[in-house]
Amino acid sequence: MGACEKDITSEVKINSQPMLVVTSFISPQDTGLVVKVSKTRPAVGVVTSNSAKVTDATVSISNGTRAVRLNYDATRDIYWTEASTLPILPGETYLLTVSTPDGAQVTASCTVPITEGIAFTKLEHSITTESYEGQGDYYRHSFDFQWQDAAGQENYYHALSLLEYYEPGLNRNRRLPLDNYGEKVFFSDEKQDGQLFASVGKFQYSSQDVLPSPLYLEAHLSVTDRPYYLYHESIEKQNQTNGNPFAEPVIIYTNIQGGLGVFAAYNQIRAVKQIN
Repeated sequence: MGACEKDITSEVKINSQPMLVVTSFISPQDTGLVVKVSKTRPAVGVVTSNSAKVTDATVSISNGTRAVRLNYDATRDIYWTEASTLPILPGETYLLTVSTPDGAQVTASCTVPITEGIAFTKLEHSITTESYEGQGDYYRHSFDFQWQDAAGQENYYHALSLLEYYEPGLNRNRRLPLDNYGEKVFFSDEKQDGQLFASVGKFQYSSQDVLPSPLYLEAHLSVTDRPYYLYHESIEKQNQTNGNPFAEPVIIYTNIQGGLGVFAAYNQIRAVKQIN
């Protein structure tokens, strides 16, 4: 406790030079190219709400023969351009470059996965009834889907299921993610090459509610590259520590050269099942 009696900030040499933090995920299915750029916050010193913002960076993505520049969008605090300016194609490698007027520069590359040999093998919907005293019956819906892994190549997956229905009052379709109840959503085919994989999503309605009609269940499977998988896996592991001071520290994966963050790719396949 003796150290609390004296301010030693000026006596401790801490490297507080901010680094660029860059995050971007690209996909053939996206309508825009989006890059988030910020700075690390210093370990000591004054921190303001705008200290991490980077609004004057030069951001570009290249396919090796052609590069496009992304412009800063202040309303969303991102760098953005239409995907049509540089189509993202399966099997192609892309290079991201970010530089700032103070001389900082970072780079990263990623290759968009292919989906050949990967296909859904099952889309199954089931209902169970649960009764709660004083609350009546609840109908729990489960949406299970399986897919076949493409053998002989390294594959990674991000599985997501959605509920979609039309809202007449708002004249739009509404899409809601289903709860996975703690089940895995990120997969690697390491030691499971060529096998079947499965994911499940659930939602429930009271017997007093009226289900929208028509009601659709959507299976979204993102075939991802290794950086996408490793980045999200490290985020999940960090979240699982839940502030436990005795938990093993988790280092967040990065593939940004000269900075922190991730530049990764995914390629999505989708299937829909109508349930009423």
